[in-house]
Amino acid sequence: MDDAITVRLDRPITSLPLQDALRTIGYGLEASRVRRARLQLSAAGVVVETTGAYAVRSYSWDDLVVQVRVQRGLRQPGGPAADPWTLTRWSVLLRATGLLLDAQSVRQAEIEAAVAPSDAPRACQLTVRVGEQVVLTAAAIHERLEWLRLRHAADRAEPAVPAAPRPAWRLRWPRR
Repeated sequence: MDDAITVRLDRPITSLPLQDALRTIGYGLEASRVRRARLQLSAAGVVVETTGAYAVRSYSWDDLVVQVRVQRGLRQPGGPAADPWTLTRWSVLLRATGLLLDAQSVRQAEIEAAVAPSDAPRACQLTVRVGEQVVLTAAAIHERLEWLRLRHAADRAEPAVPAAPRPAWRLRWPRR
């Protein structure tokens, strides 16, 4: 008898961070130029509802794992050309949302969001509910992004130059 290993692909993937999954969905929303969306996170995956051409799409966790891997392979070394902190982009808004939901261990929720217009880059809208309870709003996203921006700036700052060591010799004045 053959001892084969069976892998079930219909199980939910809980090891995929929400920040990665939601950022990947955000790239798709950006490509479709969607302004508002509702995302339903469940054990089966994510359902995204919008108006326009994007309409309604469902992603299983297994689908998202594959899409995240593809996105990682497509990223250019050297970082993004656009401002990585702007909330006018779905990928930024949803990644920050996922980061905060990961920190709270939230895996099932409803997200209602709208990206900020380009003339008001902080004016995004976001409400995350678990049942009837609001667990996250745009204010928390602003706070987190500001913290990340400051940390990033501190990491890139020039290291402090240590004071020059004092010479071992001293100037001696002639005695009279």
